[in-house]
Amino acid sequence: RRAGDAGWQATAAQPFRGDVSVVRLDGLEAGMRYEYRVALLGGGPDGPRGSFTTLPEPGDADAEVVFASTSCAQRRLLWGKTLSGFELIRRHSPQFLLFLGDFIYADVPRGLGYQGIGFGEDDALYEQEYLAVRSDRYARGLLANTPGFFQADDHEILNDFAGRGTDPATYAAAMRNWQRFVGSVNPQRAGRDPAAHGNQFAFRAGAAEFFMMDTRFFRDEARGEIVGTQQLAQIEAWLRAPSDAVFRVLISPVTMTRNRPERHEGWNCAPREREALLAAILRSGQRNVVVISGDTHKPGVFELAPGVLEVGASPLDAFGPRLWRGTRDRTLYEETGFSTAFAIFRLSRRGLRVEIYAGGVPPPPHVAAAVAVFAATAWLCPAGSSARAALWYLCPALALLLAMVLAIDDLAANPWLAAAFDSPRYVLDITAAAPP
Repeated sequence: RRAGDAGWQATAAQPFRGDVSVVRLDGLEAGMRYEYRVALLGGGPDGPRGSFTTLPEPGDADAEVVFASTSCAQRRLLWGKTLSGFELIRRHSPQFLLFLGDFIYADVPRGLGYQGIGFGEDDALYEQEYLAVRSDRYARGLLANTPGFFQADDHEILNDFAGRGTDPATYAAAMRNWQRFVGSVNPQRAGRDPAAHGNQFAFRAGAAEFFMMDTRFFRDEARGEIVGTQQLAQIEAWLRAPSDAVFRVLISPVTMTRNRPERHEGWNCAPREREALLAAILRSGQRNVVVISGDTHKPGVFELAPGVLEVGASPLDAFGPRLWRGTRDRTLYEETGFSTAFAIFRLSRRGLRVEIYAGGVPPPPHVAAAVAVFAATAWLCPAGSSARAALWYLCPALALLLAMVLAIDDLAANPWLAAAFDSPRYVLDITAAAPP
C-alpha cells in the first residue's frame, strides 16, 4: 500500500523454492513511498514488514536522487560475522543500491582460502551461503527497505573465473542460484533468460541513464574479450540513444583503469575492448559519462579518458590490498587498508556529487588460522619438549588477539569505529557539462 493508506492490496507470491519466493509488484507509481508486509496463507506468524520508495518518473530529469555503490560481502574465512557495511550504508538513506558483484564467496569455504574448490553444481551449498548473507540482520535492514540493482562477478562462481566457456556447468549452476537469490530483482526483459543472454541491462533514475555491464558471461580472455562484441554494440547504441538525461553512467563490476598491475584483473585482460569502449564514448559526443566499478577492495577515482572518470568503492566487508600507484591513468584519489568502503552519489541536473566513505580494520584471516596451526603443532610435539611448552604459551596470546579482532568486527555496533562513516574521506563534485 502507499505509505499512510488504510487498506492493503493483496498480491500472491510465486511458489516457494526452499526458503525463497518472488513477488512481482505491478502498477506502482513513480517517486512514491510504499509499505508492505508478508502474511502466510492458512495462518501462522506474520512475516517481515518494510517500506521502499520507487524511482522518479523516467522523464523527470529534475528529480534529485541519492544512491549507493559497493561490492564484495566476504564473511570471514573461519568464524563468520555480521555484515555491518549494509547498516553503515543504510544510515545514509540511499534511494537505491548498486551491488557490483561478490554477494557471496562460493570459492572461499571456511578455511580453504582463494584456492577453495567452490560449490560446483551443488545447489544446496549455494543456497546455504546466499541465505547466510540474506538473513544477516544488517543485510535485511538495508535490502528490505531499499531497492537494489545487482550484478555478479567471479566469487559467486570461482576466483578469477575466466568466463562461462571455461566451465559451462558450474557457471549455469552459479548463475541459476544468483538469479534466484539476488538477480530476480533486476529489470527483466520478457522472453530473455539472463543465463542464456547475459545479465546486462539499462535503467533510468533522475538525471542519468544507467547501463549495468556483464563482465563474466561474455568473457573470453584468450580472445581478449570481457563484454564481447554483442554487448559492446548494445552499449554503443545506448550511448547514441536520444535522451534528456544529463549523465550516462556505465557500471562495471570490475575496474577499467589501466593502473591495476595484474594483467588478468579488471579490463586488463581486454585492452582492445577497453579502448574500443572509450573511443565509443568519445565518439558519441556524450560529455557527462561516469564509470562506477567494484571488486578492488579499496576506494579510488581515476581518469580513463579526457572527461571520463571511474569511481570505485569497495569492499562491503573484506581485506584491503596494497596501493597500485599506477600512472597510466591519472589518479585523483586512492586509499587502502579498510575493511569496509562504499560510495554515496547525489545526482541532480546540475551535477553529480561523489562521497567515499571508508573505515574499519581488516583483521587478517591468518590470525584464526595461526591459532589452529599452533595448537595442532603443539599437540604433535613430543610431550615434555621445550617446543611444545613454548607453543602452548603462545596459543593463549593468539587466542586473545583473535578475541580482540572479533570485538571490533561489528563496525555498526562500535560507536568509535562507526563514527568514521559519518563524514566522507573524499568528496568529488562533477559539474554537468553543457551539451556541445
